[in-house]
Order: sequence, then C-alpha cells, then structure tokens
Amino acid sequence: MLMDLDHPFIIRPLKLRNEMQMNYIALPYCSNGDLFDIVEKCSGIGENASRKILKQLCLAIGYLHEKGIVH
Repeated sequence: MLMDLDHPFIIRPLKLRNEMQMNYIALPYCSNGDLFDIVEKCSGIGENASRKILKQLCLAIGYLHEKGIVH
C-alpha cells in the first residue's frame, strides 16, 4: 500500500522488507532531518512556517483518507 502512494508531501519508501516477523521500511535520506529536528534546531518556528506545515499535513492526510487509509 505504501509503495502505491504518490503525493508531494508523503515520503515514498524505497524498499519494504519482512524478515523474521519484523517489517522494515527503507526511506530516502532527508539531510535536514525530520520536522522535530528542524523545529528543535530553530528553537521553534514562526506562525507563517507553522501555517504552511499544517496545510501540507492536512493535504497529505486528506490524500490518505481519499485512498481509504487512516493515519
């Protein structure tokens, strides 16, 4: 299911693997880190950046819901 997702605000896995009853997901390297890392490095983010991020999150979650996926 993850491999079929195609949205600009959702990271597409490179590889999925199941070994010894464990699931592994290989994701592309994000040199700036994740959202938490960015907020922590900047000691918070401003209102405009927060608004932009929230909009992107809502668009991504809306896309997932259209596909019948609950996050």
